[in-house]
Amino acid sequence: MAVTGEKKLNIQSITEGKLTWVYIEKPAAAEVEFLKQHFKFHPLNLDDIVSRIQRPKIDEYDDHLFIVLHFPVFDKQSQITRPSEVDVFIGE
Repeated sequence: MAVTGEKKLNIQSITEGKLTWVYIEKPAAAEVEFLKQHFKFHPLNLDDIVSRIQRPKIDEYDDHLFIVLHFPVFDKQSQITRPSEVDVFIGE
């Protein structure tokens, strides 16, 4: 968990050499603010990660990609398959 001031953020990260993997599950405003401060992602994509439903897409920029993927998740109790969204930023 990252800590900003007194607030704990729902962020986990791993760095190996020049690669950093940042994992945020169900980002809220505080996590989006962290991303704004530490990365140069497009503001519309930061809005997309907190919206409830995005269509699968790839947005290409000079320094990064933003990818929205949907995967099926099977709920054993209800016997229903539901979509689960994964948002990915890939950049330098």
